[in-house]
Amino acid sequence: MTEPLTFLDSYRDSLARTPACDFNFMMFDPVNSYDRSFAPVLSQVGARSIVDLIRTFDGGTYLPHVVDLMSYGALLREVSSTVLPISGVALALSDPRTDFQRALDKTIGIELLTGNILNRDAWNVLSERSQRHGRSGFDVVICRPEGPKVLYGNLSVAGILLKRALAITQPQGIAIAQLPWIPVDGALIVREYLSRIPGVYVDFKEGVEAGRNAILIDKTKAPPIEEWDLMQETGGSEE
Repeated sequence: MTEPLTFLDSYRDSLARTPACDFNFMMFDPVNSYDRSFAPVLSQVGARSIVDLIRTFDGGTYLPHVVDLMSYGALLREVSSTVLPISGVALALSDPRTDFQRALDKTIGIELLTGNILNRDAWNVLSERSQRHGRSGFDVVICRPEGPKVLYGNLSVAGILLKRALAITQPQGIAIAQLPWIPVDGALIVREYLSRIPGVYVDFKEGVEAGRNAILIDKTKAPPIEEWDLMQETGGSEE
């Protein structure tokens, strides 16, 4: 699989012409909907739910550090306010919250960033947030875009974005993502592509919802390796 920067540039341009409403970002998406989407891969790490997965990184005074990509933060908000305190970051194209909601999020440790997942600037900000307070990355990285064909129905784009997600995951962390509108044979190619990266274990399962397969990238099952910057493999700026 190749990562031609010219391809990513043209893809980003086509995306910019797509109305924002075409992205199925959900402001209020309950935890159990994430559980349903990721159940097949969560079971591979002994977790019955997203909360189970996050709880494995709970160190008492150490709050689990979680990011939800292409999301308004509903999952993080629900977990941190009702189940388990976390340090949460979400990334979406816009911020539709009211002043009250922003104040609530600040109180419970949730930050909503605005940015385009196809732009390096957004990943630079995420990388900075991932290493706050002396951390080495996010404990759990989640991406559940819920089916925008324009974004994820392409193997090259999926591979690039998943590698970037891996780059902001801490050395013993876990990343889970949907692969919407990529057929099973294509998802297996993505799995093979990511499996070539030293120090990771990659698992793929067909989704319980048609057209929404799931992939898990687990650093905890692989032997420790010297950290290296995965993002640099694309070679220079993409802007």
